[in-house]
Amino acid sequence: MAAPNLSPPPSLSPSADGIPFVMHDLTLQRTTNVEEVFPNRTHTPAALFTWSDVQLLNAGAWFLSWDPFGTVSSLSPEQRALAANQTVPSLAEVLDVANRTGRTLLFDLRQPPPGHPYRDNYLNITLNLIHTHINSSQVLWLPSDQRGEIQQVDPELQQTAGQTASIQELQDNHITSLNLHYSTMSLQHISKYRSVNISVNLYVVNQPWLYSLAWCSGASSVTTNNMLLRDIHTPLLLVTPEQYSVMWVLTDLVSAALIVCIFIFHWWRERGLQFWSGSRQTHKTGPYSKFRTDPVESGRGRWNPFHSESPTRTLISLPLDLNP
Repeated sequence: MAAPNLSPPPSLSPSADGIPFVMHDLTLQRTTNVEEVFPNRTHTPAALFTWSDVQLLNAGAWFLSWDPFGTVSSLSPEQRALAANQTVPSLAEVLDVANRTGRTLLFDLRQPPPGHPYRDNYLNITLNLIHTHINSSQVLWLPSDQRGEIQQVDPELQQTAGQTASIQELQDNHITSLNLHYSTMSLQHISKYRSVNISVNLYVVNQPWLYSLAWCSGASSVTTNNMLLRDIHTPLLLVTPEQYSVMWVLTDLVSAALIVCIFIFHWWRERGLQFWSGSRQTHKTGPYSKFRTDPVESGRGRWNPFHSESPTRTLISLPLDLNP
């Protein structure tokens, strides 16, 4: 069982001069220093900046400041310096990295806002970059706009749908991959799609236990913000069907043994109480012998045995042992 591929979820916006770049948010405010460089354009959509303006922004300092995944403390001084000077990457740079490392790339392609000079041909711009920098088979094509035309222009793109549908409908649209939220999928659904060679990518998977669950469920890949998952080489608590059966058989045997031990303990306890109760009853009802005792007189003097007055006498009954 192969591990699912890990990939961050880049979103693309074409700049005002037609250069697609990676930017998840609609604006540049959260992840860049746009407030310092362009204080009057803080809330301007990212797609309305030219590429030369975008390159002036710092896109790494926010990561060191916010530490969104608690990983900054693990960075060396050199890595901190490198992260602090990061700029916004272009799509061409991302494609080059994916091509060099042999990775499959999935990204969201956002249509530019109204009035953008490349609102109507942003798809063609993106396709041209793909053909220039990477093999089309390494790209999961998610946009649904003009899917039929895109399929005819480049049939090697892995057509990817963002919602479930019947297998027949997916095959009619040449869908080879699904990009779905992990909560919408189950082992049965994943197995059904995988049986007809439709891969399944689950998002957003950030926890090791959830990554392990996706792995064991047969997911082809996951989208994550937490790259620490790459250090997980086997699913957590992975057991084979045989180990699972043995585990439950042993659990049943241990439970049965525990029940028997509790039963024996209570049986022994009840028998012990009955035996002790019977012994006391024999002691009370057995034969007795009476002995006369003459206690010493309390007071100022000793009792004189030759005194005419008899001391107070007490009878004490003691049991007789008839079987010496």
